[in-house]
Amino acid sequence: MGKKAKGMRFAFRICPQCGSKELGKIAKHTYFCWGCFAEIVVKSQGNWPSFETYNILEDGTLEMAAES
Repeated sequence: MGKKAKGMRFAFRICPQCGSKELGKIAKHTYFCWGCFAEIVVKSQGNWPSFETYNILEDGTLEMAAES
């Protein structure tokens, strides 16, 4: 996925939902996947960051992706 560094400095290299490498950063802790059109939010939890994945619906709202 990415590397853990100081604090919340974390960079995704592969989308956790589809495996695409076509990711873009849209906010401080938020990424966008061009492969599956998902939004990924990185959150600090303990020593390693965790993330939440959201699907973007046709009307522009976000829906939390189902956990596998």
